[in-house]
Amino acid sequence: MSEAIASINPETDGHIEGAAWLLATGRVKTVVITHGIRPGCIRIVEENGEQHELRLNSKLPMLLNLGLRTDCLTERVALGMSNEAGERINWDTTIRELRNPAGTLALLLPATTDARINYVADLLRGRIQDAEERIAAYRATSNIPIDEFQHAHLPPSIRRHQRRFLYARGALVATFADGEAMGVHLSKRAQKLGLDCRDFNGLPEHWWAEKWTVIYGSSKAPRPYDEAGITADELQAIVRDNLARLLPQNQEAEEE
Repeated sequence: MSEAIASINPETDGHIEGAAWLLATGRVKTVVITHGIRPGCIRIVEENGEQHELRLNSKLPMLLNLGLRTDCLTERVALGMSNEAGERINWDTTIRELRNPAGTLALLLPATTDARINYVADLLRGRIQDAEERIAAYRATSNIPIDEFQHAHLPPSIRRHQRRFLYARGALVATFADGEAMGVHLSKRAQKLGLDCRDFNGLPEHWWAEKWTVIYGSSKAPRPYDEAGITADELQAIVRDNLARLLPQNQEAEEE
């Protein structure tokens, strides 16, 4: 982590989230809130004593100001400025929520400036960590094959909620065995086609079944796979057999 020190005037709009971002990203080790620097800029003193100032656009939120200055994909995704593929998107609620805290977040924010900066920095570190996971999952799922039934299987190294990347690539159905749970999940598009997991034959009866999923185990209560009744390979074969049976019927019904 950098040993740099940043100084921000408290009259600068967004100085708390700006200070928190500099700490969360490791750009500086310390932030000083002081009237000794003019509003609208950030002064950074590097480890070697070199100084430079960041002049801010007063028409933009602080986090957007800082986000526009970085090419780091993880940071841009954490701020909701880019998707996992690196494409720019309209900045989402991340910047808005931290600029104007409301609801539970507003209640949880500490009263003092220093404590509030540290609290927001922790929130941002969490978002950065989540962004790292999402980018890694996007890259890992980009090479997962989608079969002729529009089914794809998530490998154990990828958490099941990242199946959304498979759905974005055209998968209708995802199977998974991520170490916590084993099961099958239907995309919203699959559900609109009329597919229902409760219509799937061959899945163990002791699995939890709903319209959109059949699952064994959970993140809160992982179950040993030797009690699942089938293997991950058998799960995929069962799902493919059911899709071969159900998809033509549902697609024809939709066309009618």
